[in-house]
Amino acid sequence: MTAPIQILCISAQPADLWGSPYGPFVLHQAASLDEAARDLQSRPHDAVLIDAPTPAALSALAGWPALLHAVLDAAVVVVSPEPDVGVVLALLQSGVQDVLPPTGSAGIARALRLAIERKRIEMGRARCMPPTWPPGCPTTCNCSST
Repeated sequence: MTAPIQILCISAQPADLWGSPYGPFVLHQAASLDEAARDLQSRPHDAVLIDAPTPAALSALAGWPALLHAVLDAAVVVVSPEPDVGVVLALLQSGVQDVLPPTGSAGIARALRLAIERKRIEMGRARCMPPTWPPGCPTTCNCSST
C-alpha cells in the first residue's frame, strides 16, 4: 500500500479526495494563510492546496510571507476562478506548481498528484546535481572551518 499523501488544504470547502485513484490523500485543514503558515512549521506536507476564490485572495497569496517556505518543501497548487495573468505568472515564478480553474474533486486529485510527482523529481535533481554557478563567480570556497 502507498503511504498516504499529506495535503495542507486552505479552503472553506475542501475537495473530497477520499477514494481517489491518485491518492490516498490525507487532508489537513487550515482556515487561513496564517493558520497554514503555522501548520507548515509544525509538520511536513507533500502538497498545499489553496482556494483563492477572489482576486483579493489571489493577491494576498502572492504577498504571503510563508509562500517561499511552502514551495521549498511541498507542491503548491492554487484554485482560482478567473485569475489575473500577471498574478498567476508571479506565483509560478515564485515556485507554485499550478493555478487551476475550479474543477471537480477528480481533477483536483489528478492535478495534486502530478504536481507532487513533479516536485519530487525537482527535489531529487536538486540533491543530485552540483549548483550552477553564473560565469565569473568563484566555484570554490576560500573559507576554513575552525
